[in-house]
Parts: sequence; C-alpha cells; structure tokens
Amino acid sequence: MQNLQRCRIYLRQAVTLTGLSTPSFDRAIQNCETIFNSMKVHFLKDHLNVWQPSTYEGHKALDIHARYFTIRRHAPDEQNLAFGDGIDPSGILSELRGHDLIHTMDNKVEYLKRQDKDDGKIR
Repeated sequence: MQNLQRCRIYLRQAVTLTGLSTPSFDRAIQNCETIFNSMKVHFLKDHLNVWQPSTYEGHKALDIHARYFTIRRHAPDEQNLAFGDGIDPSGILSELRGHDLIHTMDNKVEYLKRQDKDDGKIR
C-alpha cells in the first residue's frame, strides 16, 4: 500500500491515436514535430523531454495522456472537482486522492462522439 501512496500522482488515462499512415495524419505528425522544434529553443537543454511520435503496428501514432491528480501545493488556487460519471464508480480514485492531491479542470478528460446528422452535417 505504501508504494501505491507514492505512485498515485502518476495515475492517468491514456489513448494512442493513429491515422494508419494516411497522408493527412502523417502531415499532422510532421506539424507536431515542427512545433516542438520551434518551442524547444525557449527551454534549457536538460529541462525538456524530447518529443517524438510513437508507433502502433508500424504506423506513426500520438500517445496522449492526462493525470487524474495535481499536487495541491502546485495549484493552490484551483478547485478540487468531483470525478465525472463513470470515471470512479467504485470510489477508488476518491480514496487515493487524500488531502495532498486534487482533481482539477486540467485533470478532467472530456470524451466526444462524432454524430452524423440527417442533413449530412457532422457534429
């Protein structure tokens, strides 16, 4: 249990996104690399992790994640939010949160679903 207490700040939701080698997704990956390279000049050499795309079954991919918690002292003005529906149905995350961690808007993940309308528009 002690190891879990130390590691709970690292708990996260994650997804891997790939375009299955479509030209438009590969261009998006190149754009991400361009943005990273233009931004890295503003950081000290050893203060930034190198960004690179991942792969999924041989296709370029993006690994995206969001941590469930923020250390309370790092965000003293942030409000501690309840977990959304379906995120913590058994209350395990709420129990792990304790008093030193909070769940903020930066930790919240919203899931969207594409809907095709009858008139052919996408929502």
